[in-house]
Amino acid sequence: MARSTRLLALLLLAACASPSHPTPVYEASDEPPPPPPPPEPTAGDEQPARRVVRGAVTEPFLYAVRNAEGAPPSLLFGLLPTGVSFDQAFPAERLDLIDQARVLYVAVDPTTPDPAEVSRVLSLRRGTAAELFPARVWHALTEELRLTTPVEQLRGARPFYSQHALLNARRATLEPDPPEPMLDTFVRYVGERGKELQSFDTLVGELRVLGTVPDAQFVALTTRMVDDREGTDQRLLSMRESYLEGDEIRIGQLLDDPEDRRLAPALSRTMSRRHDEWLATMRREIDEGTAFFALEVSHLLGSEGLIAKLREAGYTVERLD
Repeated sequence: MARSTRLLALLLLAACASPSHPTPVYEASDEPPPPPPPPEPTAGDEQPARRVVRGAVTEPFLYAVRNAEGAPPSLLFGLLPTGVSFDQAFPAERLDLIDQARVLYVAVDPTTPDPAEVSRVLSLRRGTAAELFPARVWHALTEELRLTTPVEQLRGARPFYSQHALLNARRATLEPDPPEPMLDTFVRYVGERGKELQSFDTLVGELRVLGTVPDAQFVALTTRMVDDREGTDQRLLSMRESYLEGDEIRIGQLLDDPEDRRLAPALSRTMSRRHDEWLATMRREIDEGTAFFALEVSHLLGSEGLIAKLREAGYTVERLD
């Protein structure tokens, strides 16, 4: 479920009212829906207080990568999309590692694409998204997103758009005053030093990759989010807390969620193939030495993540203290 905040923001860009995308009439009621009531405690059950983790990341997600030929080490830095600032995540005393890098990579080109091109990639070829979802799920989805995402945009877009919009909305409710996304801070830091960023893909390219997954699988993922609100929220909170605690194992478990894999096996296979494509570029840069890759932990960790693939390819990957 972990996806880039920049991707989510640019997906929603296509929903903004404009002469070509006028503000639609909403299907939902005029009044915002009341917040769902908390679950009733079962007699005798303990209700643990939700723990809030603050401060810097206990063990930063910073890794050194070495090849067998002794090239100067390259570095991997694992980002979290939201909820944790760059200052919390990256040790200030190691900023020189960014400054000294020969080349710097992010996953997706950070420049803003043409909204019309994004809209074309998102659009359904025929029919409406409302016909793809169970009626109760569509109603719940449009009610929850009515204040942020036009219903007409949901109706005309591929289901992966709805799933990402819902994920974005859930994060917003859990992080009412979030820090600036660390990817944005990283990109600005690099630009202020006059260094150039390379990327593995463009936003439109990433959307096309998502578009290869059958719509029914994103409908299944969205249905799970609608039906299991508590579980979705808990996974998002656990991801943030595990990141702050530096818990690599727990994040890997969250990324390898067996239910998500069951509901969307094509998505899992697609992301694994995508990492294989990135790996060819990474190996070339690592073999030359002093490359720096700033990628979301969803790309680095887990059984199909890039760290596992690099180790399988014979590279040594060590987490820095």
